[in-house]
Amino acid sequence: MLRPLPVLGSSLLICGVWSLVSGAVPEAPAAPNNGAAAPEAAAAPASTEELLRVASAEANPRLFSRNESPSTRALRRSVELLRDGLQRLSDTPAYTATFEKREVVDGVLLDTQVMDMTLRHEPFGVHLAWVAGQRGRTLLYEDGRNDGEMLVNPGGWKGRLTGTLRLDPEGSLAMREARHPVTKLGIGELAATLLRYRLRELAAGSDVTCTLSDGHEHDGRPVWRNELEYATPESGGEFRRSVVLIDQEWNLPVQLETYGWPVTDVPADELDRRTLTGGYVYTNVDFNRFSEDDALDDLAALTGFQIK
Repeated sequence: MLRPLPVLGSSLLICGVWSLVSGAVPEAPAAPNNGAAAPEAAAAPASTEELLRVASAEANPRLFSRNESPSTRALRRSVELLRDGLQRLSDTPAYTATFEKREVVDGVLLDTQVMDMTLRHEPFGVHLAWVAGQRGRTLLYEDGRNDGEMLVNPGGWKGRLTGTLRLDPEGSLAMREARHPVTKLGIGELAATLLRYRLRELAAGSDVTCTLSDGHEHDGRPVWRNELEYATPESGGEFRRSVVLIDQEWNLPVQLETYGWPVTDVPADELDRRTLTGGYVYTNVDFNRFSEDDALDDLAALTGFQIK
């Protein structure tokens, strides 16, 4: 289960960082106009273990010793929060949550989808049951099972006609309604990706404005609100602005919103509504739902998923 985290003090921090978060997992930023490669210091660690090591003051003292501005100190604080949450999450074998998303795919803002989710960390597996938007659909994916395919019961009359579909998680049919494959779903994957970008930003000193503040709530729980605004597409890539909520007990991201660059002049009070690229929300999160003694090796049996 997720161990208790220390209660954080109240503060308002203003920082200069560059961040992007697109879907369940952020995409890489667009290359600058000059085509220059990213600095070597911005390279992202490949594994979670290496990521946690690099994000520590012991392994990377240069990033954690500078004290130039409130911006840099705030960015370092966000690294500490995400690292702590990700490390503690490693003690949780599986959890349940309600996952809500709305995102732009192929230039179209899709309708909101709400799913009951059961996610297992090792080996990775996820079960989704739609409760809004494609209600009745269920999905199952487990590493090492079903020839690497995800199983989908469409629900409704479609499901009666097709039975269970077997899809490549990264194939065109599977990606028709998602920016990222189901294999990249989950709070832990999101936290790890955000941490990689925070480290890149800390090393690069990118031209972005950010606030990290408390005094906010999400799903009845206190959260940090992390708002980031990018000066140019060169610094922000596809994204002009992002908002992340980080649970103050768990130090894990539970909501994020991302906004793109307008292609035409847009009134200020309409800008966010008309440039939303993704909204992702985790509620009803239960890290104590399972223990290591529970039979988690078969998600189909655990969740009642049936192949038709």
